[in-house]
Amino acid sequence: MNTQEFLNMIKTEFGELGQEEGIRFKYFEDEIKGIKICWMVSKKVLNYHPEKFNLLISHEDLYFPPEYAGGNGEGIVSEFRKNILEKYRINFVRLHYTLDKYFILDVFDRLTGGKVIIKENFYRIYKFENVKLKNLAEEIKKKYKLSFLRISHPDKKIKRAGCLWGGLGLSINSKFIDKILSYKVDAVIAGEVDEYTIRALDDLNIGIIEIGHEASESYGLIEFKKFLKKKFPGIPVKHIKNTYPVKIL
Repeated sequence: MNTQEFLNMIKTEFGELGQEEGIRFKYFEDEIKGIKICWMVSKKVLNYHPEKFNLLISHEDLYFPPEYAGGNGEGIVSEFRKNILEKYRINFVRLHYTLDKYFILDVFDRLTGGKVIIKENFYRIYKFENVKLKNLAEEIKKKYKLSFLRISHPDKKIKRAGCLWGGLGLSINSKFIDKILSYKVDAVIAGEVDEYTIRALDDLNIGIIEIGHEASESYGLIEFKKFLKKKFPGIPVKHIKNTYPVKIL
């Protein structure tokens, strides 16, 4: 099986890919020797046994700057990454919408600990029994095996929380955030938020639990890995967690 045949299988299983998905680097017709799955491409991911894993699947973009910021595969970082892929004849495939829809969001729902009371497309609202946000944050921290997370309004008691997994808490996704706020939530459980979102929600006295963009999606990628291992028992499949380069002082 080569990479195009692999993608045909994905389409058969889950439907057409989103416009941001598919082969984003090369198309070598080599048989797939092994599959690496990551949240985002990094030096660690690229250098993990490149001779053994010649298909790299990432949830996020290969290039910097990314496509949503106008990137087109040019630039110093993009060239660094492409050179390694070229050297080892590695195909790169991005699966974003598909993994969000069929793997990541369901796992995120399970790990929040709340009851899903609204489920509309990608919108999720969770019900809690008047729990303090800091207590909920501690539970989530343990489930995700985190060394830290960020929180606002820790002593606030909440009954309804909105889902902003991944990067949906970033202000660039303000329409999605506004829709979540229309459900009259007390808090949001987010992957990544920026200063604009933090201050906007603070104006409304809405608490935030920020897990981390990769952390909020990695367990869904592990589920995808399990799916591929079952589907293709003869092909090695490895999920590689990125090393977070920032330290908290």
